[in-house]
Amino acid sequence: MSSSTNPTLGRAVEVLKGNIVKEGLRASTVYYNQIWARDAFISLIGANLLHDEGLLSCARDTVSTFARTASPMGQIPNFYDLKSQKPEYGYSGSTDSTSWYIIGLASLYAATEDGSLLKDPLRIALQAYRWLRYQDANNSWLIDSPAGADWMDAAVQRTGKTLYNNALYLMATLSIERLVGPTLESADRGIIPNIEELKQRFSDVFLPGEGSAKRMAAYWPRLSEVYDKGMPIGYGGEYYLHYVSFSRVDTHFDTLSNLLCILSGLADSPAVERVLDTIRSRSLAEPYPARVLDPPYKARE
Repeated sequence: MSSSTNPTLGRAVEVLKGNIVKEGLRASTVYYNQIWARDAFISLIGANLLHDEGLLSCARDTVSTFARTASPMGQIPNFYDLKSQKPEYGYSGSTDSTSWYIIGLASLYAATEDGSLLKDPLRIALQAYRWLRYQDANNSWLIDSPAGADWMDAAVQRTGKTLYNNALYLMATLSIERLVGPTLESADRGIIPNIEELKQRFSDVFLPGEGSAKRMAAYWPRLSEVYDKGMPIGYGGEYYLHYVSFSRVDTHFDTLSNLLCILSGLADSPAVERVLDTIRSRSLAEPYPARVLDPPYKARE
């Protein structure tokens, strides 16, 4: 479907093109005069499907901006400030921006098959992926996030093993495997875990079911003991858990992250149906759009 035959799509493309600057895709002409990694790459994943040369060029510029401003350890900035011409990594760091760079690069390569993306941009992506692996603080293969390290920084101070950042991390792992394949070069595959085992661990922790606690005993015995005693009251495995921290298994329904599990293919068919049933049964998309977190936190939580 072209933007010329769909007014809504046409308006979306108009807004995107109105935010193109030489460094990439700006967040807003009105307020946010920065290029935010998550905002830009989420927007460009959709824009890449249009095969519009102007938007594809903007995607390349966005990749270039974040590649040249990556930290020496491989972390991708939270945003690039257009006024100061400097990167910003956030108050306590930004975990999701690093995954979004890798996912965005894979999306752009799939749309263009531009071999230059498999050179320096991929080199930075591999460094970024290594940085993500180092966020695994307990050798469980799942990554940790400090408070305020993703898009919910101003609303919910979730921390530890968060569903959102780990779903992105799995998506980044799949993206790295797709990007490394065509290079025919020897990559340091020691940084890339077995994807099927990683998916199993992700499900065990965030969508626990029969056998999860037993399997978890081999790589996260402390959490295995917690799960073996039973899940929090009211949770029956209908959806992916919000986060797991030192002293808390949070059962709030994180709408975006659960939908990312579906859109990325991480959720199998039964899990897809359970998540969608949760959205329907709680009327989360009525009237519209979908509520972000359910139920809302109360002041003392």
